[in-house]
Amino acid sequence: MKITTKLKIGILAIFMAVGLPAVTAGDAAKIPISAFAQWPAMSDVALSSDGQYLAFTSQNKGRRTLIIRDLDINKQYLIPAVKHANLRWYRWVDGDRILLSYMFNNKRQNIRGTISETRLALYNLKKKKFR
Repeated sequence: MKITTKLKIGILAIFMAVGLPAVTAGDAAKIPISAFAQWPAMSDVALSSDGQYLAFTSQNKGRRTLIIRDLDINKQYLIPAVKHANLRWYRWVDGDRILLSYMFNNKRQNIRGTISETRLALYNLKKKKFR
């Protein structure tokens, strides 16, 4: 199996973003306990089928958001959040489109309290908009 340059860059970007520094025994004592309770800088990392984009989730203002990095031009894009909804998961459809699942609480007529609802959204990276 031939490893392309884009794939190598994507793997390198993952390791750089996750941050796997060499830690000595002396350094371990300097890491505060609170650092282990924080959200990771990025999670749920996935490379697009054509290797052009790297997608990952991150916390932004207390909400889980999707970020796309274009590996060709080395630029990041924040996928706009759906109002009052939380991102559950995402999947690559092809090299240019991502399917996202959102969950939000809603009130319905004749139902006490709130119920959780989910919605699917398709985002086109080339057009930079939801379908």
